[in-house]
Amino acid sequence: MMTTHPNEVSHRRLRRADWRFLLDDPQIGVTLCVADGALRDSVRHVSQSLADLDSCDSEDCDLFVAADPTAQMLDAAWSRLRPGGSCYTEWTVRGDSPRPQSLLEAAGFEHVELYRPWPSIDHSHVWFPGSAPALAAQYFSRQIAASRGLLRRVIRTARYAAFHLSRRGLITTRVAAIARKAPAITVSGAAHESALMGAIARACMASPEQLSVHPHRVMYTGGPRASSKIIVSVYANGETRPRLIVKSARVSRAAAGLMRESDTLDFLCRASPVPLDGVPHAVFSARRADVFVLCESALDGVPLTPQIAITKYEAIANAATDWLIRLATTTHETSHAQWCAIVDRLMRRFRRFYGAVADPRLLSRITETLRRVAVLPCVCEHRDFSPWNLLIDDRGRLAVADWESSQPRGVAGPDVIYFLTHLAFYRDGLLGARSARASTSAFRSAYRQAWTMESTTGQINNACFARYSRALALESSAPPVLRMLTWLIHSESEYRRAREDAQGHPHPQSLRSGLFFNLLELECS
Repeated sequence: MMTTHPNEVSHRRLRRADWRFLLDDPQIGVTLCVADGALRDSVRHVSQSLADLDSCDSEDCDLFVAADPTAQMLDAAWSRLRPGGSCYTEWTVRGDSPRPQSLLEAAGFEHVELYRPWPSIDHSHVWFPGSAPALAAQYFSRQIAASRGLLRRVIRTARYAAFHLSRRGLITTRVAAIARKAPAITVSGAAHESALMGAIARACMASPEQLSVHPHRVMYTGGPRASSKIIVSVYANGETRPRLIVKSARVSRAAAGLMRESDTLDFLCRASPVPLDGVPHAVFSARRADVFVLCESALDGVPLTPQIAITKYEAIANAATDWLIRLATTTHETSHAQWCAIVDRLMRRFRRFYGAVADPRLLSRITETLRRVAVLPCVCEHRDFSPWNLLIDDRGRLAVADWESSQPRGVAGPDVIYFLTHLAFYRDGLLGARSARASTSAFRSAYRQAWTMESTTGQINNACFARYSRALALESSAPPVLRMLTWLIHSESEYRRAREDAQGHPHPQSLRSGLFFNLLELECS
């Protein structure tokens, strides 16, 4: 009989409560919950306590949660909520039924927002605002346009059709409603609560009192792990380009990445009097108990799709190299002590993580190579500079998202190698949904083609790296050393993902089959 690991149950409960990141305050205190099943379990999981339904107290709750509540239930809930408290309800409806909003407003609730979670309220990846159908249309259009292969395009088109049918009322669906008891925003509350709503108001040129009718929010809750972040894109009324991006950590251990991103963005802002193009600006960040929130400016452009990588490989490779040269020269410094500290830390962690599965000759080869190499410049590293983290505008300019893995004092070179390698994998269809089915030998073969001078891709990649090396005054012997260093750096993050997936110590085979571990072996062979 198959059993479910307790951490998997906890993960599902957390994800079922992702709607809390649409509340003014996702840190939930006392909740009055009249739902059952998975919804009630998730509420219990994220609340400090649940209130007694039969209590005669008034204004003793921070949040009310219900499924298909009656008018009487909403009236009772309104009296139990403190001023500024929130209400989350789920409804079974056909089409754009006005019933949820009418009942909530009749009970005295304000700032009612309806959301359509996709693909379902129990297993959501995206939450679309009901009042802005153009944002859902934009999302599905981009998904269809980015499809690789006829079958995937047909499937994604069918998904959009199903979503459209539910909006037209041809099939029933479950929607969610967020509402607040006045005063929701004017009351003095948590530091990040007022800062968040104030930032949204300023970005969308609205007063806090107008927030219910001006900005729209699309929430993305995908990602395979509990540590995957929540992203909310904030749009001004009638616009399809976001003004702000609000990132939140679902679990406390995931806050470190967002805190690192906030620190790096502040570092880059201080590093140069002229802002670096294509870098978001941190508006504010704050932590309250287990919830960390980072609010930053939205970036211009559309995601870099595999189709763009196929048709414009050389142009994208050159543009990314130019961008990384600007990043490196802006933050460049030479420090023997810093370089030695980086190498020492990398080797200690690699031995600890992979010592049981790595050939001792591999460890010796890495150690000897790094001892012989000259001191490399210290620069700001993105550490996840990959095609899926880039946006490109209609003039070919790049913008770079997701700085959670960044290091303000990293090493010059690995970002370029990491990007050019993954650009080749991305173009060849080895990443994304197909990566789980691609064999290790397929990645090894594609990697050789990405860097051999006998292939067109290799010639482009080597020319880009040579240009980067000249700009940073790297030694001519640096490329193979830096490729080895790149996969040594990223094998650490690969180990941490394997440990989270295994919910404990990873199985030796999962470590041996890791992409970065294999590329490291290939470079050292």
